[in-house]
Amino acid sequence: MKTITIREYLTRKGIAFKEQNGELITGCLFNGCDSDSKGDEAHLYFNPETGQYECKKCGEKGNIITLARHLGDSIDDVALPSRKCRENPRKNPDFSPSLVEECCQNLPDHIRRYLNARGITDAIIEDYKLGWGKFYGRWWITIPIKDIDGISYSSS
Repeated sequence: MKTITIREYLTRKGIAFKEQNGELITGCLFNGCDSDSKGDEAHLYFNPETGQYECKKCGEKGNIITLARHLGDSIDDVALPSRKCRENPRKNPDFSPSLVEECCQNLPDHIRRYLNARGITDAIIEDYKLGWGKFYGRWWITIPIKDIDGISYSSS
């Protein structure tokens, strides 16, 4: 999934930051560890290219998505419009081979890493066409399942 830049997100949220040595720096947004800092001293550093952050004082780490969640926003608040799987308002989405392929192509890198960390290799992901789609108003890992004849798809 592609997101807006961390610079754009901080600006949208009205969070002041300074740019120094290729990083964005602001006071810690997590636990008030910068409340005793002097002047414009701040310890929360953002990589403007990746959106990843680390507080050099309390050690809090994450990325634009974890920051958005912490600030009460959803993934949709930071996601860029992309080739998303179709939203299907019907109770049971029709998982056609083309939709299965679309969802497989839309599998974000962070979800692939999540699956890899759980022992699901890239080969398994590709062989079984695991994917990423928005259904029932939420994002899901899609697991297409062929019928007994190996033709039709459903999802779990």
